[in-house]
Amino acid sequence: MRVAIASINPRTLAFVSLLQEQGVQTEACDDLDDVSELAGLYDLDMLLLDVALAGADGSAIAGLRLMHATVPILVLGADIGLEQSIGCFAAGVDDIVALPCRIEILAARIRAIVRRFRGADPAICAIGPLRFDMIRRSLRLDGVPITLTSKEYELLEAMVLRKGAILTKDVLLDQLYGGRDAPNARTIDVFVCKLRKKLAACGVHDLIETVRGLGYILNDTPPDRPSTAYRPGLGFKGMSDAAQAA
Repeated sequence: MRVAIASINPRTLAFVSLLQEQGVQTEACDDLDDVSELAGLYDLDMLLLDVALAGADGSAIAGLRLMHATVPILVLGADIGLEQSIGCFAAGVDDIVALPCRIEILAARIRAIVRRFRGADPAICAIGPLRFDMIRRSLRLDGVPITLTSKEYELLEAMVLRKGAILTKDVLLDQLYGGRDAPNARTIDVFVCKLRKKLAACGVHDLIETVRGLGYILNDTPPDRPSTAYRPGLGFKGMSDAAQAA
């Protein structure tokens, strides 16, 4: 997940940068023009705006909302007055978060809003036989967790939020690294390969499809897996050793 923050407050920028520990890549801008330019260049999941840039009545945000109607906007800051809050919502803001708050709460609010915008509500999404929890950042099969690295989780999250869309390797690199020290695009192939192997070990195949020459797409209706339950380290419950080895 990748967001941009427009603020001239060093404390706000430092706080928002902590989102990276929650699996949210951040880009910092000084003003609304810069954040608008970023939104036009990249597939951002959300725009975060310092309340100081919103104007006394929130009207400064109206133009940004019109230009980027498909990107949610969240305003944050301390001492946000009633009239300013009403003005921000009238201008098209999707939520307002008063600072200070816990970074975990901000990350959860961001994910909840992005889910609704991407049509991925509720928080626990069904992907074939899997259950993907965007709040707890977990993946389960029959209630049993499947261990993913942070980058594997972020890769799957990007696909879940854009279900049905072909994602290029460049888009996925932006989502995972936010344009900072991004490795070669082949890194995405490696992550996809490892993720596929973990899913295949659970009996889930063909969840991530390769679109030759373009990228990857999430197929949330893969072929049926074996009806027996998988237990990490134990194989499929109810199957004999010979059957599992076959």
